[in-house]
Amino acid sequence: MLKIRSVKKLVALILICSLVILAGCQAIGGVDINAALKKSLKVTSTEGNSSMEFKLHFNEKALLEDEYFAGDEEFISMLRLFSNVKVSITDIKMQDQQNISFKGSLTLGDLSQINFELKMSETLLIVSLDGATRSFTFDLTGETAERLMYDDFGMTYEDGEFESEYVVDDEKILATIQSATELVTDFGIEKLPNIEKVSVTPVTEEINGVSTSLMKIHGELKGMELWNWGKKLTDALLEDRTGLEKLLGEVLNLFMEDPEMIDYLGIYVSDDFTDGNITEADKKVLIDEVVTAIITSLEDMKISMVEFETKDKEILEMALNDSLEIKFDLYVDSNLDIRKQAFSLNYVVSDKMKEELGTSIFEGLTITSENEAWNVNGKVAPKVPVASGLEVQLESLDYLEGFEVLKYFDNESVIYDLLRNKLHITEQYYWNYIDEDTYNAAFVNADKFGMIPVRELIEEFGGNVKFDKATNQITVYDKATKTTIKLQIGSDKAIINGETVQWPTPVITHNGATYAPARAFATALGAEIVWNSEYGEVDITREP
Repeated sequence: MLKIRSVKKLVALILICSLVILAGCQAIGGVDINAALKKSLKVTSTEGNSSMEFKLHFNEKALLEDEYFAGDEEFISMLRLFSNVKVSITDIKMQDQQNISFKGSLTLGDLSQINFELKMSETLLIVSLDGATRSFTFDLTGETAERLMYDDFGMTYEDGEFESEYVVDDEKILATIQSATELVTDFGIEKLPNIEKVSVTPVTEEINGVSTSLMKIHGELKGMELWNWGKKLTDALLEDRTGLEKLLGEVLNLFMEDPEMIDYLGIYVSDDFTDGNITEADKKVLIDEVVTAIITSLEDMKISMVEFETKDKEILEMALNDSLEIKFDLYVDSNLDIRKQAFSLNYVVSDKMKEELGTSIFEGLTITSENEAWNVNGKVAPKVPVASGLEVQLESLDYLEGFEVLKYFDNESVIYDLLRNKLHITEQYYWNYIDEDTYNAAFVNADKFGMIPVRELIEEFGGNVKFDKATNQITVYDKATKTTIKLQIGSDKAIINGETVQWPTPVITHNGATYAPARAFATALGAEIVWNSEYGEVDITREP
């Protein structure tokens, strides 16, 4: 049963929108492209491989000399890391939309690749990562996430559920998305503009090591052709309000067949919709409102495009210069199954555009992807995820500090280095007001020393505090650094890992909370402190 709503909504949106560019292509060279695209949406099982690479080209010398970025080492490091991203997926085995397994690798910048394996069923997902000491699980029923949420609120799962009384199963959602996508595609066949540069040629390609006779469909969009295609699309949609109303009506009818689906979408139609009493008048009003909003947006877009073309044509042509190339290749077999795909986008920032932007740092980008498929709609047996009980729940990572997450990775591995030294997931930050009268706020005592609330700071850093009422002694344990600090109310002595040190001012109780001298306490935790009286705030940071 479906629990992860936001993910499913996103998948639905991607599936429905993914055909926009190609849907306008008519039958060419004896190949019905739209029929092939429609059929690809009906694929229930397949095997294959896939890869994607993103490259952001930038001028290293210009970056290091730039007055704004030159000193930002963190930004430069992230740019180098994510300016070249490659994902390769192999051994894809998809039995259906819910039962899938595959292997893959991720490469960022000049890092060595990180290999992984994923296995998924209707209820469970298991991911294994190179460098991880344990596998990770994700409960697709949503129960684990709910239990952790209840635990976080100090409640038990059995106390109740936050979910709606309506639960929609996956098969119903996928079937509805399938039907809606077909409706959108059919509309696109009639209304969306053709891509002018499309050709079809017979070829022989290796698919899973087997020579296969295919029809190669090649298409291109270049520079201002993309802009002009967008104008044609806008005009085509504006000229057919009736068609938009009909399309939207048919799509809404699919999702309005029962109250469960409406609740899943979060649509409010009328006060009676929860009882299933959705009238034709309700539908007509909703359709009219949505179509009017779409038409208004399209009209505004057209006006903006005309104005931009008129007033800033030179900038437009600089931005959409001929270096911008979008190319795609679809390889279709005699059954109209798409067996192979290739996509590329290349763009070079012109010298004039760099001058207009006032920077020569960014030089362009390249995006490429390839995939191949075999055993389409055949019998496929993916690897089945089986939990041993030793895995780490991915849902639990939201409740852990960065240093706690790292314990699941080998400290000599690529992924450990990525998480700790590149992404800095162990970095911790604490901020507070400086206000003597506010509960748990920082303040300056009579001896002019900054004071900070003990419990709030250590718990923010993932540690804990124990208080002995009988002796007024406080024991602070910092998990990240394995540091134990013993404090006594009214004393300026602190025992840190068994060693007694003197602090500049005593630990005190103030406004019902225990306070320690800010700088001494921060130093004991291995943190840096910035006390800014001018702005009335204190910042404490560390990276254990």
